[in-house]
Amino acid sequence: QFQEATCLDRDGDGSGEFGTLRELGSVDRERLSLVMAAPLLSHGTIPKHPDGRFDRSGYCFQLYLPRGEIDWVVPMTSELSDLDADAAETRFLIIAWPFVYGKSGKRCFFIDETGSVRAAANDTWQYSGESKVPAPEFITLPGFVDVN
Repeated sequence: QFQEATCLDRDGDGSGEFGTLRELGSVDRERLSLVMAAPLLSHGTIPKHPDGRFDRSGYCFQLYLPRGEIDWVVPMTSELSDLDADAAETRFLIIAWPFVYGKSGKRCFFIDETGSVRAAANDTWQYSGESKVPAPEFITLPGFVDVN
């Protein structure tokens, strides 16, 4: 809805871009060309971490937006100028991993602009909380399967 409504159009070409989670919650509005009447995220979901990560149901979630065709950036306020507006019209990535590996969960997940949720066992990597955070490149590792 956010992208389709062209709430964010930094390059002014009429094609909406994917925004940050804080923009979806109408907390950060500086870059928006249109503020939706009702936020798309509830205030309980809006990230409090400076890097936009949030924790829910035993998992950490991190949004990445494109800096180019193959590079991703954590959409922090200081990094937003590095985003590729054209690529942000068609691409985003959210990665989820256990807050405490083996206790709150074991698998890793990601979703991108295709809408497909993919999961992989995390036994080898053991991504966990803030101590071991997966980089965007981890989605290219073998073992991911569609869970839709």
